[in-house]
Amino acid sequence: AVRIIIGCPLDSEGLPGPAARSAARVAEAVRSQTELPVELWDESGSTRTARAARVAMGVSRRNRSGHLDEIAATVILQSYLDAKPVNDSDQLP
Repeated sequence: AVRIIIGCPLDSEGLPGPAARSAARVAEAVRSQTELPVELWDESGSTRTARAARVAMGVSRRNRSGHLDEIAATVILQSYLDAKPVNDSDQLP
């Protein structure tokens, strides 16, 4: 099934803070512009994981400044996919 996933930062206790409320506002704005389902997903630790991934990929210190947000977005989406059961009806064509 097709849907839009938006990262939602939660605090160390798993509670929404100001940034999570901002993400919720973005989600509502997106919902108002599309018929696709929009889900908020915990993005806690995604930037830390993205930094570690760049190191694991062998990216030199000098070249580590770019693409962090893109890698973190990939981490968030993969976390979402890993947490969801796979059903044949959910497969994309």
